[in-house]
Amino acid sequence: MRTVSSLKNLLRFRVVAVSAALVAAAAPADARHDPGYIGLDLGTLGGEKSIALGINKNNEVVGAAQTANGDWHAFLWVDGHMTDLGLLPGFDESYAHGLNITRQVVGRMETADGLNSRAFAWSSGQRMDLGTLGGDSARAYSMNDSRHAVGTSQLGDGQWRAFVWRDNVMTNLGALPGHAASAALHIDHSGLITGWSEDGEGNRLAVYWSNDQIHEIGTLGGLHAEATSSNRNGVVVGFSDTGDEVVHPFMWESNVMTDLGAFPVGGDARAFSVNILREAVGEAFLPAAGEYQAVLWKPGRTIQNINTLLPPLSGWDTLSTATGISDSGHICGTGRTTAGQTHAFLLVPKLGLANPIPGRAGEINTFDVAGALPLAMVHVIYGFQYGTTPVPGCSGVNFGIRSPTLMRSIRADETGHALFDVMVPRAARNRGVLFQAIEAGSCELSSILIWTFF
Repeated sequence: MRTVSSLKNLLRFRVVAVSAALVAAAAPADARHDPGYIGLDLGTLGGEKSIALGINKNNEVVGAAQTANGDWHAFLWVDGHMTDLGLLPGFDESYAHGLNITRQVVGRMETADGLNSRAFAWSSGQRMDLGTLGGDSARAYSMNDSRHAVGTSQLGDGQWRAFVWRDNVMTNLGALPGHAASAALHIDHSGLITGWSEDGEGNRLAVYWSNDQIHEIGTLGGLHAEATSSNRNGVVVGFSDTGDEVVHPFMWESNVMTDLGAFPVGGDARAFSVNILREAVGEAFLPAAGEYQAVLWKPGRTIQNINTLLPPLSGWDTLSTATGISDSGHICGTGRTTAGQTHAFLLVPKLGLANPIPGRAGEINTFDVAGALPLAMVHVIYGFQYGTTPVPGCSGVNFGIRSPTLMRSIRADETGHALFDVMVPRAARNRGVLFQAIEAGSCELSSILIWTFF
């Protein structure tokens, strides 16, 4: 990691009036902006389509993709390479839903008619049938770092029940009293399991299992809800009928269910994944576009359309759904490319520097760098001319500013923001200033921000 002193010495940074007048006061909450994203196209297995269904802490992705003959096969995507997880004999399609930190994958395999499915696990090239609870079919949706998997399986009488698979044994997790079916959709690293329980009329309640005992979370007032995911602090997300024939996402913590809301003028919305920062992702219907689009919820913020956070010429027409978010803020999902292809994506947060607020000389201005790794050191420089200046310790990386001056070095918080206040002298009025940020360690540069103070 580069130190502040090395930056000063190697780049001849000058500490001038602006940097000497730094103010350590907390910036207002509404000054925060969101990082942009680089949208990676994960490709296919030789066919036309792919979908992403899960992500782990290392930002490795699983899902399903079409092969050259149009069959759907489960995949594992690592460092730009998509691996075909294949099929067990007797099955025609496979889908990978979840993976843990050691790339152990779980999912389902199905016959072409969809009448028979089996839960499977994949590890180091070996595929294993997890079995059933006595019936013909089972599906696995999640596996934690302890190699415990959850899903749903048929009983001998054909009813479906949530299961947990530990030490090669599948255990029936049951359903709420009087209910006819249940499914476990996620297991976190503490062992908390989330899912749903359904009555005989098809109405579902969001539930969780602790020590294999089922507990009701409930709904937002309607007759249908599902708990889709949780983070390691026990914060649960999902979606629920509100009672007004609209589906909204919810966040549940400390036994309180909170409606996360949808677009002000919109339709149904669903949350599918949450990370340690209580950031949730999912999808929401946008009537103006006539389709679902990928969305993001952050604590204290309203719903955000992730499509608005992509740069121009990103290669994506529309990101349709976001199915997973890692603790570092990477997001996986499925979208439509500008070529009209349905492909899986991975969004990588891009370091971004927002316009100073209020943008006036002679006043304290708030700067916000977003999209840094949590707790990473960030350096912000400024200058007055475009140019090329090598970044010490980052081979081949150059600032886009000639003779830059260090304005501030600051550690990002747990949300990836580095906020700070600077007194901008009156002499800067009506003068264009170039700003750029760099994250120490990763050597990631932000785009250059040019601002004329008024």
